[in-house]
Amino acid sequence: MMQWKTGGVVLMSWVVGLQTFTQVLAYRAHYARALGPVLWQAEAFYQRHSLYWPWQGLQWTWRWGAQAPDAVRLAALIALIPVGLGLAGAMLGQGTRRRTSPPPMEGHGTTQWARKADVKEAGLL
Repeated sequence: MMQWKTGGVVLMSWVVGLQTFTQVLAYRAHYARALGPVLWQAEAFYQRHSLYWPWQGLQWTWRWGAQAPDAVRLAALIALIPVGLGLAGAMLGQGTRRRTSPPPMEGHGTTQWARKADVKEAGLL
């Protein structure tokens, strides 16, 4: 069960990273019509904003990456944030496990209160 959760976190972080990469490239290109079909479009802050499919950024980089290497570098660096966070979360989640009950308290330093019988047995009462 834990492997499915970890795989889901990693997959989701890659999709979010790819979407971030695409949107940063689109923003740097001022949402030009040459970028292709738009998934969703809205007007916000007196400017047109568009949402593209996550993989379109890879197509744009293949097609026009040599003409805008700074934009591609910036988009890649920003896209590493969600990918890194997802991978770190998955790695941290692997090391944790739930315990159903605490370990038995036996021997020296068990930090449990003495019962009345224990006090009498020790000759303190």
